Amino acid sequence: MPFILTANELRGGRVVYLDTERGQWQAHPDQARRAPTKEEALELYQSAVAKRPELKDVVEPYPVEIDAQSGNIKLRRERIRAQGPTIDYQVDSSPARAEP
Repeated sequence: MPFILTANELRGGRVVYLDTERGQWQAHPDQARRAPTKEEALELYQSAVAKRPELKDVVEPYPVEIDAQSGNIKLRRERIRAQGPTIDYQVDSSPARAEP
């Protein structure tokens, strides 16, 4: 199974994916560079950082398994990280009222 590398930006916390062809982190997993194994995904990161040290401005990069055919992220947790919350929530800005 192929893998892509993900992390969180150091300054803003945004979820990002490594695109070694452009030499930068991308917001969308479909823009990430694929590697055949976890180890090779980490090697891509090490190689990219050697060329562009600013790529280290992320927190804990790690490989994520994707489907070989569709390119979709396999683990639900990682899909939620990529796509955001699974429910639509409303923020009520009215002041709280005490129950009588």
